[in-house]
Order: sequence, then structure tokens, then C-alpha cells
Amino acid sequence: MKILINNCYYSPKNDFKEEIEILKNAFENNIEIEIYDYKNKKEFIEKLQGTDILMTNNLNLDEEILKNAKNLELISLMQNNYQNVDIEFAKKKNIVIALSKEDFEVEVAESALAMAFALNRGIKFYDVEIELFKIWDYTKLKEPKTMEEMSIGIIGYNRFGRYTSKKFAPLVKDIMIYDSEEIKSFNNEKIVDFDYLLENSDIIINHMDFNEGEFFNLEKFKKMKEKPLFIDLSEKMQINKEDLISSLNKGYIKGAGLDSIDYRKLEIYGERLFERSNVIITPNSSFYSKNSMDKLRKNACLNIINYINKNYKEIPILIK
Repeated sequence: MKILINNCYYSPKNDFKEEIEILKNAFENNIEIEIYDYKNKKEFIEKLQGTDILMTNNLNLDEEILKNAKNLELISLMQNNYQNVDIEFAKKKNIVIALSKEDFEVEVAESALAMAFALNRGIKFYDVEIELFKIWDYTKLKEPKTMEEMSIGIIGYNRFGRYTSKKFAPLVKDIMIYDSEEIKSFNNEKIVDFDYLLENSDIIINHMDFNEGEFFNLEKFKKMKEKPLFIDLSEKMQINKEDLISSLNKGYIKGAGLDSIDYRKLEIYGERLFERSNVIITPNSSFYSKNSMDKLRKNACLNIINYINKNYKEIPILIK
């Protein structure tokens, strides 16, 4: 059995020594493992010939690639979503997809804190003023509130929302939470309805679970009476980008922190967002740390082991 471990073109390079040891120990060396640093689609398709199991991260696995992977039966992803995989075609080819368990609440909560403090204190604004325009004037930014005066609204009370709330709790006046499902408070937050949260929050943090629609639009931004900072840390950006840009232009929101904008659409929206000193954009990096990457790689290996040993119930998310 051949396992191909793919270093994606924008994933951190890794020798996968620990992962190879885990796999070889599990199968007493009765497997072939190859590490491949992605260069182009044509070469990658050639590498897939004779490959039974692919372990990869962030690579766009479209119909052309899957159609030419004649022996492929499992894709073990070093990530917690499958948005880069043509799932419907994979099912037609009987290729099973295993997702790595999410285990990075700390990293996401720290990203929320970092964006909130940086935007509120005008870190990027002052940096641009000084570096580009040589202007040394703290009064150019409207007097900000302190965090302890602020009400935080968290949309999506999943484990990321709960951990973010826990981190913010000792720092702010109060925390409001909203979720589309029935929830209970774990950290003494106020459970409120959606419109109330929009109307009364100084900072809104979106942790909504994956959803295809453009949930945040001009109508919702107009309801944000306190002109809050808006921070999006969802798995996939659920915002109408034109409405976001319009809301920034009209002052419905003071600023934005965006971690989930689709990199393939940066040429469409990026320039009008990059030029703003009240917008911070990060490359889907809110989960990223040595700890989280180690766990994602290890979990992807464990999924392979459980799949080969037919321990399917031990795989957190298996799509077939």
C-alpha cells in the first residue's frame, strides 16, 4: 500500500518524520510512504499513480485530479474542512474523505483578542500614519473606549465562541451571545436575540459554523447602532463583500478583522480592503500554531490507521 504525503504549495514545509514513524510503527513497515512537495498539477497527477492513500492539506482536489487517481481510496486531510475537495465527484469514485479533528480553540480565541485590541487601539492606523505619511498625531483617531467599557457580541456559541468568551470575560463590561440553536451560558454571558446583539455590541465576533450563504449583508450592518468593530473568524466568509465595503465607507462599522476571505477572490475585493487602516486581513491563520499543526498532522495519521484497520467509528468525520 502506498501513502503519498503532500506538502501543499502554501503549507509550511515539513519532513513529516514523526508522522512517518507513527504510520510505519502501526503497520510494521509494510507500507510505502513518499513525501511530495507540490509543484504543479501535471506532476502531482503523475505522483498519484499507484497511490492508495493521500494525506494532504489545503490542496485543491478537483475533478481532473480525482479522475486520474486510479487507485486512490482515501484522502486524509490535515484540516477540519473539505471545501477544497470536489466531494460529489469523490463519492462517485468511491474515494473516502477523512477530516482531522479540530483542536485549536486557544489559537482562534487569541486571534479574536489580537484583532479586537489592535483595531480598537488603532495600531494599524497609527503605524500607517507614521510610516507612510510621517504624521505623529494621536488625536487623528477618534477617542476609543477602553475594553472594560465595552459590550462584546459573539455570534455562534460553538467551542470557539465559548473559548473566545472565556478569554474576553475578565476584560470587558459584558458579553452577549447568540446562536441559531438553543444554548445555555457557560461563562455568565447574556443570551440575547440576534437583532439585540447587532444593536448593542461595541465589538461583534462571528464564530458561526460553516454555511454557504452570505449571511451578513447591508441590512444587518445597518442595524449595528453602536458602529462596532466587526471580526469574522468563521470557517468560510459569510459576508456580502460589496455590502461590507459599503458599510465601511458609510461608517456603519468602525473597522473589520477578516480571517476567512477567500484568497481566490482577493483580486476582486482585496485592493478596496487592503488600502484601509481600519481593516486587518489575515490568511485563514486564526488556527495556526506549532501545537495546532502538530495535532492536525497526527490526527490525519490516526485517521489513516483507523481506516486501514476498519475502525471507522474512531474517525471523527468520515465522508463516503
